[in-house]
Amino acid sequence: MPVTVVLDNGAGKVKAGFAGEATPRCEATNGMARSRTVGASRTLIADQIDTCNDPSGLQYRRALERGCLVNWDTEVGPSSRCSCRMFLAFHCNSL
Repeated sequence: MPVTVVLDNGAGKVKAGFAGEATPRCEATNGMARSRTVGASRTLIADQIDTCNDPSGLQYRRALERGCLVNWDTEVGPSSRCSCRMFLAFHCNSL
C-alpha cells in the first residue's frame, strides 16, 4: 500500500508527516544558525536549533524573508533533515 508523505516548508517551521494523520511526525525550526562563540563555531540545522541551551549566542539564517525565498541552500537543509528523521522513525517502528 503506497504511503503519501507531506512536507510543509513554512516560513518559521518545517513539518513532515504522512497524509491522513492528524499531526506531523516531525516539526522543527526552518532555518540554520551559527554560534558566535570564538573557537567553538558550529552550524545548527532545524531541530538542532531547538535543542540549543543558549539561543542568544546564535546568528540565524532563514530561507524566507517577507514571504519570498531568498536562500535556497538554507531551505534545503532543514527540509532534508526533518524528512530524513521522519523516514527513519517510520521504518524503525515498522520493522
